[in-house]
Amino acid sequence: MSTNEKRTEIWAFVKHRKQFTNMEVVKSTGINYTVVRAFTKALVKQNIAVVVKNKIGKASLFKLVQNTPPQFTPGFEVGERLSRRKKLTCADRCWRSMRVLKKFSVSDIAQGAEVRSAYAQQYVLWLNIAGYLRCLTPQTSATANDSTVYMLIKDTGPDRPILRMREKAVYDPNIDEVFDLNKSRSNQGKQVQPKVNQRGEHVRVD
Repeated sequence: MSTNEKRTEIWAFVKHRKQFTNMEVVKSTGINYTVVRAFTKALVKQNIAVVVKNKIGKASLFKLVQNTPPQFTPGFEVGERLSRRKKLTCADRCWRSMRVLKKFSVSDIAQGAEVRSAYAQQYVLWLNIAGYLRCLTPQTSATANDSTVYMLIKDTGPDRPILRMREKAVYDPNIDEVFDLNKSRSNQGKQVQPKVNQRGEHVRVD
């Protein structure tokens, strides 16, 4: 789907809504979060929509005040300035989605970051063990599922925590610290169990 087609689909959804959030648009259209966010920013900048609620830690709620789609300059591609600065990895996109959403499920991260569900599940699991997340859904298993809800409780900065699978550790470049996942897990009375795919290989999340 081209960028213009994505914009058309987003507009077709929001123009019939009294109010909406970026994640509602993402979930309804299947278009990635970066494109949707750029579109809603254009709506606000061009006075087509206003932000009616934007509390700290909560998703912005938008309301249309005009029934005219936003205009984009020729050649402008949503997110192109971001991609020129830095090519984002899957983990980068997962971390950014977590920082934006604050509360989320594995499926929210998989969809918003455009990664496989198994990848998002494993990234969420490791960060939960490292103490970055709090599980809000009672669980009897050490693994996450698509409906389990988490909250980001340790937002250390824009750079993603780097998972070192062989060492079973997380390095956080924002604060230059390493977290031992085995030690963190032993404090909870459980052992770290990396996810293994059908070929017997560990799912990589670096």
